[in-house]
Amino acid sequence: MTYEAETGFVRFVQNGTISEEDARDIVARYASLTVDDALFILGDHRHATNTTAGARKMFTQHDQPVDVYYAAYGASFAFRVVITLILKAMSVVPPRIAGSILVDEAEARAWLTDKKRDHFARRAKR
Repeated sequence: MTYEAETGFVRFVQNGTISEEDARDIVARYASLTVDDALFILGDHRHATNTTAGARKMFTQHDQPVDVYYAAYGASFAFRVVITLILKAMSVVPPRIAGSILVDEAEARAWLTDKKRDHFARRAKR
């Protein structure tokens, strides 16, 4: 997981399976990489194989005090199903997480860029 200063995105690359322990570490690291009141995550899932039940529970039940935007790309069909379920669960409880599963990195970056622009435009109106 790395922070891209030029874009303000957190780049997350998943290789293999995410365990509950991995998920706990990921959630903690996301909190440390939050800028202002939002978190923009670019998820590379080209080499993802699984997310354990404990990890899915950790992702959907943690307390994230900021707006989160997640653009995933490169996932297999089976893993897209898992990501979709996690995003749906996370979108119904505050704070809401907006997410999208896209075909490639360019589309994911474009989606995140649009969400970032919209987020800060709404924030400026407050």
